[in-house]
Amino acid sequence: MKHGLIRLLLSATALFVATVANAKPEQVGVVILHGKQGMPDGAFSPIKKLANALTDKGYLVARPEMPWSRKRYLDGNWHQAMLEIGAAVDQLRAKGAQKIVIAGHSIGSPAALSYAAQSQKIDGVAMMAPGHVPILYSECLSRVSPVAMCAVQSSLEDARQAIAAGKGDEKARFTDINQGSSIATWTTANAFLSYFDPAGEAEMAVTAKKLPAHTAVLWIIGYQDALIKLGPDYVFKLLPANPKHKYLEIASNHFRTPVDGVAEIVAWIDSIAE
Repeated sequence: MKHGLIRLLLSATALFVATVANAKPEQVGVVILHGKQGMPDGAFSPIKKLANALTDKGYLVARPEMPWSRKRYLDGNWHQAMLEIGAAVDQLRAKGAQKIVIAGHSIGSPAALSYAAQSQKIDGVAMMAPGHVPILYSECLSRVSPVAMCAVQSSLEDARQAIAAGKGDEKARFTDINQGSSIATWTTANAFLSYFDPAGEAEMAVTAKKLPAHTAVLWIIGYQDALIKLGPDYVFKLLPANPKHKYLEIASNHFRTPVDGVAEIVAWIDSIAE
């Protein structure tokens, strides 16, 4: 009787593992994070086609409006952004998702990677035209866009000085860039540094090393994207080994990568569901 019960429990466990390993689309949740100053449901949102394609296949999809949206930029600190991603993940799990993929466009990529590294429970991260590079901002390097990078470097110094002076929670004007164009943000020095610290959780080269080996990563970038100059060495080669990792370059630019690469992105997410 005892041995029979053990065999029954082992069989049930094996069945559960097999079910999770080969999840149906309705058992897979995909959180899609928009880019800097974007909107998840905007008429020209580059993530809209991907969301529709995944929904049509039966995937559970969430498109939260993040703190870097056009309406909210920048709202709170990086930790707040992680909490909001977590809330979207929880909503999908409540709907029956057994596997979770986070797909991020531009700044959504480091956010997806950061959350996956912190959570340790994410099955896949799709990094679409990855953007937001604190380590390059801080170095003011010419390998991507020297003038714009230096503008952010100056704000980084201002934020550090404000924090050192005990004014880290006072709002002030800081400078960011979006694809080479300078943009102003009114936020606190502490919040700004949480997004732009080269050693912080918003830097992909930092969080890549913290990702659990079971989390697969897709890095898809367009030939016309400035960050393509750095190739896989910048982040992708820092990831722990996983047979489902994929580095892909396509004919596209920074804005249109989620649109032009929708077939490749969906196919990769299908592989995570298997």
